Amino acid sequence: MHVIMSETDFVYCKDRYINTHSCNFNNHNRTGVLYEVIRILDGVPLFLEDHLERMFKSAEIAGTKEKLPDYETLETIIRGLISQNNKNTGNIQLNIDPLSEDGTDIFCGFIPHHYPTEEDYRNGILTDFLFAERKNPEAKIIQKSLRMRANEVIKEKELFEVLLVDRHHLVTEGSRSNVFIISGDTIFTAPLNMVLGGVTRRKAIDIINGSGLKLIEKAWKYTELLEKADALFLTGTSPKIIPVAKCDGARYDVENSVVREIMIGYDKMIRKYTDAHR
Repeated sequence: MHVIMSETDFVYCKDRYINTHSCNFNNHNRTGVLYEVIRILDGVPLFLEDHLERMFKSAEIAGTKEKLPDYETLETIIRGLISQNNKNTGNIQLNIDPLSEDGTDIFCGFIPHHYPTEEDYRNGILTDFLFAERKNPEAKIIQKSLRMRANEVIKEKELFEVLLVDRHHLVTEGSRSNVFIISGDTIFTAPLNMVLGGVTRRKAIDIINGSGLKLIEKAWKYTELLEKADALFLTGTSPKIIPVAKCDGARYDVENSVVREIMIGYDKMIRKYTDAHR
């Protein structure tokens, strides 16, 4: 089946910009492909340096870093895609298959996205658990089976996100987000060796450290999260920083002052970055 994922006229495929309808997304979205999803805001690829640094790190973990194009080449492709489509807002997915039979295969295109509503940010989102774990969690590599399972649960239960629980009953991360837990005056999040370290996660930690708040990198058991957490928030490219209202029946404080302080800090960080990179 010929699958078109882009909502725009042009995608970058292999070594050139082509009409979206000439490109089969499935050919560039196989399990094992390196990828990044980058938010475009006011024509600016948000935190592009961090996204590409993570892609190079993923390639290093996979043993294929030497096959990737350099930073300047990838930046030129992404900015060229924005210009070709005259589209200043949305999400771009960059896929690189360094083991393609035809040499390093690059695909870059605008993809459908779902941003939270103002009501979601105000009232919090609904989540539940998915007992599953990411293979090689430190590398951002497509894992279709996990994505499909997560999507099925999200759709069936009408959730915003599912939180992954590993074989040790520890909550590691969301299916496309990172998880932060607040208990008293302390913030907890799973350590990097257990999760895919998101760019927004890193920015949230910068805000936390800069505000003098207490952070401990430690995963909680899902039963502890249900019984002892005061508040939860998720971080990610599309949701930014968003409070969790409910998980598996447990309710959390969406007005928690620490969560709100971090949300405000992140929005200020975004404005500063876009102003500097226009």
